[in-house]
Amino acid sequence: MFLKRNLTFLLLSLTAIFYSGCFSSKDDNTTMNETLNYTLNQEIPSSKGVFAVNGDNTKVATANKYGKVILYDKSSKKWLTESEDRENDDVNVIKFSFDNKKIVTGGIDQRVKVWNVDTTTPAILQSMKVGGEVSDIIVLKDGKSAIIANSTSEIKSYDIEKGIQINSFNGHTDKVNSLDFSSDETKFVSASDDMTAKVWTTTSTGGALMTLTGHSGAVKDAVFNPSDSQEVMTVSSDKSLKIWDLKTNTVKVEKKDFADEVVKCAFSIDGTKVAAALKNNKIIVLNKSDLSILKEFDDCMSTVNTMVFSDTSDLMVGADDGMIRNYNTTTLTKDSVIGGAFTQAYSIAYAGNNEVVAGYYDGTVRIWNILTGECISYVKVSDSKIYGVDYNAAAGLISSASEDGSVKLWSYPDLKLQKTLAGNEKQVRSAVFSKDGTKIVSAGWDRKARLYDVATGTLLRTFAEHTDILYYASFNSDGTKVITAGWDRNVKIWSINSDTSIGTYKIHDSQINSAVFTPDDKLIVTAGMDGTSRVYDYTEEKDMYNFKKHDSSVTSAFTNSAGTRVITAGNDKAIKIWDMASGEGIKSFTDFDYKVYNAQFSPSGSRVAACFEDGSIRSWDEK
Repeated sequence: MFLKRNLTFLLLSLTAIFYSGCFSSKDDNTTMNETLNYTLNQEIPSSKGVFAVNGDNTKVATANKYGKVILYDKSSKKWLTESEDRENDDVNVIKFSFDNKKIVTGGIDQRVKVWNVDTTTPAILQSMKVGGEVSDIIVLKDGKSAIIANSTSEIKSYDIEKGIQINSFNGHTDKVNSLDFSSDETKFVSASDDMTAKVWTTTSTGGALMTLTGHSGAVKDAVFNPSDSQEVMTVSSDKSLKIWDLKTNTVKVEKKDFADEVVKCAFSIDGTKVAAALKNNKIIVLNKSDLSILKEFDDCMSTVNTMVFSDTSDLMVGADDGMIRNYNTTTLTKDSVIGGAFTQAYSIAYAGNNEVVAGYYDGTVRIWNILTGECISYVKVSDSKIYGVDYNAAAGLISSASEDGSVKLWSYPDLKLQKTLAGNEKQVRSAVFSKDGTKIVSAGWDRKARLYDVATGTLLRTFAEHTDILYYASFNSDGTKVITAGWDRNVKIWSINSDTSIGTYKIHDSQINSAVFTPDDKLIVTAGMDGTSRVYDYTEEKDMYNFKKHDSSVTSAFTNSAGTRVITAGNDKAIKIWDMASGEGIKSFTDFDYKVYNAQFSPSGSRVAACFEDGSIRSWDEK
């Protein structure tokens, strides 16, 4: 009997050593020893696509949907900093002062704010209520005053240092849409829904200098020619563009046959070209002299908010999709895209160490270079939310899983549709490739996981034992098994050759958001709505570690490629990294304002990236 007991003890000891040597079966691990140092490499911000360029064309300022102000350095290609203060609502307009040390913002909350950007973090200097949703602002050269238009017919000038009104410019009878200065800074032009544009002096007290009439619809934008202060361009919902001679108050040249309403316009700095943005999102570059079309760009995915020439040939366009596109009007090509998204970023996947694929609630998939902050490629998948994305190098494909029930495969990096995988009956939460890229498994709200052949798009098998919605499904390392995680609080493992699961595990006392195999396939890592992530030995059916440092639902949990670390993200606005040898927390990121939906290690493991409720994506390098 003694011998038998000792043999049993020996066998149990050898088993413990076998499972990674240093694993202990702790049921409750709450240690957080900060032993890692990470430096923020890049933040791809949440953005409304409203922006301004400073006078020396070195920085871009934009704002997110929560009103935070963010600066981008064009030379280093880095998003530099964001303000700590928030507006109460969306920002409609943002402008630099002439000395580039301040910016002025106006928003839906009827406030204009003046920010000091000559510091490490933009800070509010002045905030004033202006009596209507702010539609445009021009800052005078003295940097102390500004002219402001709002959603009523009012135009007013303010002392922006003291926050007091100076003057009113009366004459429009409907909403004022835009304002612009003349190059000699003696006049400004306003565009209104009352179908007119008006020219004013900055000190006008007796009404406008002149009224430009002739449009049969709302005038959406009006701008001065920067090389000729006697020329103004107007665009309208009547699908026309007009260039006016202010000396005679007559139209010099016009184009009336655009395919849709014209919402924005801009002169090139040398005054030889013009650009127009249509309501159907097309960007058109034209010769100024005869308004002949030089190029149409159709890659913009939503309404244009801002359009400016930042130098002789560089046309910058900001849109509701959050991105700021740069077009070269000399070569007539798209140069680059910066900015972010004006919607939630729900899922990410690394495509190499320097690129991240992201899926957004606006139905788009975008590929970002996290070194430069540039968007490499993007596609509008549908009008439904994208819940899951994945990238596979062997297949050269990206997958998207959508609220509309679709799973689609896209070429990398140009995002051309290759296949649509049929069979899902409700929204799909994830679509993950096998390591060799030959298979893909989806998980959806119809409580089923589906296995597909990537080459043919054929549905191979349906796994249908879960009794509540599925949030995640993935493969083991050789693609012979699938693991599924559901809101029925079960994790199941399946052979790809059978419709019947080979194991069911009750790991959490809550719904489960994700489950993956460790790279050696010996353990599984889960993320639960109970605020924990578990490392679970499914052979012995016991917890190895129970990571309990999140204060609310853990939205994702993944290992690095070596299987030595776990990264978790949570609705508690935190990211945590855990050591698989000791079970201790070794890094915690907690200074966020928004929920973290997904966090991943790069293939090399030296970089991490995460996507957030506000639409931003952040990347850190281990130092």
